[in-house]
Amino acid sequence: MKTLTHKLKAMCESAQGVILTTEEVEAMRQSAHGVILIDVLTRESFAAEHVPGAWNVPLWHPTFVRRVERALGGKERPVVVYSASGRCDASLKAARLLSQSGFTRVYRYRGGLEAWKAADKPVATGTAPVPAPIRRKVARPLRVPKVA
Repeated sequence: MKTLTHKLKAMCESAQGVILTTEEVEAMRQSAHGVILIDVLTRESFAAEHVPGAWNVPLWHPTFVRRVERALGGKERPVVVYSASGRCDASLKAARLLSQSGFTRVYRYRGGLEAWKAADKPVATGTAPVPAPIRRKVARPLRVPKVA
């Protein structure tokens, strides 16, 4: 864990986010650091399979950054982004976008779901509930004053 801490501190300012291995992602998931794991792929891909406990915030959503910020409750909480594999650049784009938008603790799981499965880690299927902070508020009916 000492190497992980050193690596995280040394690379935290990277515009691409700190690159993590499968073991490091697993260690962060098991720790009490409050790390949020975000799958940046489509809802369909997420429903087919994803890392257990991950949230789905598709990179291509027009309000991606705002949705991540609301889900995390701010830009200071640690976030790990991942995509399908090391060949998929969605996690790289997401990490850059979040870093450029002022997120201070961005990590990138470069191997993505492919590396997760190759390491015989469990996968989940189906849609996950939307985290409370990014649920849409139900619009109240517009009250039109009566004209006498």
